[in-house]
Amino acid sequence: MGFGSIPTVIPHNTGGRIEFAAIWFLVLIPGFASVYSLLRPNFLRVPLIAAGMMILLLWLFAAPLRAALEASPRRRHPESA
Repeated sequence: MGFGSIPTVIPHNTGGRIEFAAIWFLVLIPGFASVYSLLRPNFLRVPLIAAGMMILLLWLFAAPLRAALEASPRRRHPESA
């Protein structure tokens, strides 16, 4: 295995990996913040728990919510007709 095989081991298209890492990073940080607030009482306990749980719930329900929004028929506003 030499330098010629590097493109086969590490593909050039890293956009998908960066997006995957960013999504997981943005999901894990609020999760850790809410768990930290549960374990260690401080003045930000309630807001951190609420925000962490809300972000995790939105992430979990993102696919069904998007499918419901895309499935609903678009209605024209009466003034735009």
